[in-house]
Amino acid sequence: MTVADPACPICGSRTSAAGIKKSALRAYHLRTCETCGFSYVADPDTANPYDDGYYRGKGADRLVDYVFDADHPGATVRELEWRGTYAIVSSCKAIGAETRWLDYGCGTGGFLRWLARNAPVSSAGYDVGRGAELARERGVDVLDDAGLAAAGPFDVVTAIEVLEHLVDPQRTIDRIASLLAPGGLFFYTTGNAARHRGSLAAWSYVVPQIHIAFFEPRTMERALRAAGLEPAPASWSRGFSDVVAYKILKNLGVHRKSSPLTALPWQCVTAVVDRLFGISAFPAGVKPGGHCESGTTTPSRADA
Repeated sequence: MTVADPACPICGSRTSAAGIKKSALRAYHLRTCETCGFSYVADPDTANPYDDGYYRGKGADRLVDYVFDADHPGATVRELEWRGTYAIVSSCKAIGAETRWLDYGCGTGGFLRWLARNAPVSSAGYDVGRGAELARERGVDVLDDAGLAAAGPFDVVTAIEVLEHLVDPQRTIDRIASLLAPGGLFFYTTGNAARHRGSLAAWSYVVPQIHIAFFEPRTMERALRAAGLEPAPASWSRGFSDVVAYKILKNLGVHRKSSPLTALPWQCVTAVVDRLFGISAFPAGVKPGGHCESGTTTPSRADA
């Protein structure tokens, strides 16, 4: 293996060039691993893009406004994502007052505040940087690295649109696995790169200033097993329909529930969209020592 063909950060196999993604300021080189399907930005920016502007929808991703979501939980369409995530997790694992739930990469804490109002769980969040500061300014208790090390174990860990931001995702997945109690569930969302194999640079999800790691379902199966977790399918459900509906609305630039677009019958189209993009195709991870009580897999579930 030569310097020109670096090892895959997930499985250690040889990677190959997968195109170039250009921004207004520079070009980014993409690489992919045929063995496990992992793709990544080989030369990410060294500057931290997660400043105050990023969390207010003025950074690399103009489709999100995390401060608005946190400050207006009753008005934001992101409630669909929060509600859907809770429903998916509840379909995989019994949830109750004794459940300890960690939202890893919680940002401004919108999901934590939703859980506090709507779910019978004991919730905590982890993040660093400006996102954590904004959450604490809003009264959300966010763990730092020292606090996280002392806080576990957790019955549920969620990481919603987090893994694609990481330089070393396997290290983070290993860390999350170490935080889970036996029988604990790790649920996450991220874009499905399998649908864009061979044309990665054309995928709109590749925003290389912030999105630098791209996974196929088989990538995550391997990463979960390497972390000591058992991959477990999460069946298509109303929860996934809500998550997909949120993603559609977000990409249409809709932030508020008051938009006429939110009144459309999204449940009629979300399963079709999921077949195309494979949002539900990723396995969750279960810590050995318990079991995940998942629902019945349906034909609408995307195939990896």
